[in-house]
Amino acid sequence: AALAAAANGVGERRGDQVTRLAVDRSFVIKGFGTVVTGTLASGSIRTGGEMELVPGKRSVRVRGLQTHGRETLSASAGQRVAVNLAGIDHDDVSRGMTLAEPGTLEPVQIFDARVEVLKNAPRPLRSRQRVRVHIGTAEALARLFLVNAQNEIAPGGSGLVQFRLESPVAAVMGERFIVRSYSPQTTIAGGTVIDPMAPKHKARTKDAARRFLEALIEADGDHQETLEILVRDADASGVSPDRLRHRTGWRSDAIGSTLAAIAESGMILETGGVWLA
Repeated sequence: AALAAAANGVGERRGDQVTRLAVDRSFVIKGFGTVVTGTLASGSIRTGGEMELVPGKRSVRVRGLQTHGRETLSASAGQRVAVNLAGIDHDDVSRGMTLAEPGTLEPVQIFDARVEVLKNAPRPLRSRQRVRVHIGTAEALARLFLVNAQNEIAPGGSGLVQFRLESPVAAVMGERFIVRSYSPQTTIAGGTVIDPMAPKHKARTKDAARRFLEALIEADGDHQETLEILVRDADASGVSPDRLRHRTGWRSDAIGSTLAAIAESGMILETGGVWLA
């Protein structure tokens, strides 16, 4: 009864994010070919649809779907899914990859995040520290660069950190992850991605980076506020709708309608395929 009550209390998942499934297993079924499994984090998958595996950006087609052992024509966010893929060999798929809509996600090796350090962590987080990042189903080694005003984040504290990964992953704004120490492998922190396509910060740009990230945190995922911040940050170079989709993980229709609404207020304009403040 408690489990049923908890399930009934779960709200509908956000419908503004692109389709993505973090692959946790890959295997071959005789007569069917390559099958991957995972939990569909957002969006939906349909039989016959075209998808893409990131990193690597390999195009694949959905040959068939199963949820909890039953064949289905479509799967939606929150479901465990087995996806029969055409166009790729089993050996070319591995745990940690993400199955996504074509052209919606870019592999990244640098992202900015807000991190909370466990109270029982043995020591503070410091710049240059090497850690293990678990995001989606991927594990990647990374070096830290602290963006907060202090030079460390003490156990039980929180702050802004840039993660510089040694291997590419797929990440979206608002995605959560776990941080483990390099050795021994114990959990020391957790966090939320603020900017999945951040530039590499330096000591002299730390203050500006912190103000930018604090503005995104205050926007709290609001489409209009977030896109205004990102367009302003692009400065005179402008930013394309594709770049905004890669940076937020939001669907093209959500981004397009929001940009049009902001443009009506006169705060941004479109020229030559890019948006300017």
